[in-house]
Amino acid sequence: GHTDDLPINTPEFPSNWALSSARAAVVVNQLMSNGIDPRRMAAIGYGEHHPIADNRTEDGRYQNRRVVIVLMSNAAARYKLSSGDRVEDFDAPRKTVSGTAPGAPAEVGKP
Repeated sequence: GHTDDLPINTPEFPSNWALSSARAAVVVNQLMSNGIDPRRMAAIGYGEHHPIADNRTEDGRYQNRRVVIVLMSNAAARYKLSSGDRVEDFDAPRKTVSGTAPGAPAEVGKP
């Protein structure tokens, strides 16, 4: 999750870091509710620290308010599987999901 560089300080989001983390968590929760195994996901908030556009313009700030989804080709390799886990669980067909997180742009930009 990412934000623009305009400071935020609300009861729900006391910082840009909190907002970006919440933005990422919303996407992870949506994917999980659509059948993606939560053991395969992580939500990370970067705040305003990784902009892809100029924060001096409204369009640039809009582009910086985003969630980036990173897909890895061999997710099972990241885990030490216990004797009870089955590799098939990681390779099962998955549902697709559409939409955006609150405050995120409709299009995903390049990381």
